[in-house]
Amino acid sequence: MHELDKTNMMKTLRIKVDGECITRPNQVKNVFFDHFRRKFKNIPSIDVVNKSPHLKALTKV
Repeated sequence: MHELDKTNMMKTLRIKVDGECITRPNQVKNVFFDHFRRKFKNIPSIDVVNKSPHLKALTKV
């Protein structure tokens, strides 16, 4: 069975940002973090309302 070498995978990981190829793991990580931070930044919050006659309150578990 072939064992996966994660170190080798990270060495070959690269992405293009604005036409520039980024290969340094820290920079690649930061690009992904920034992308998803912007993507999920403006998600509206959801208010949960208890409309059940059987429950008096909603509490954290």
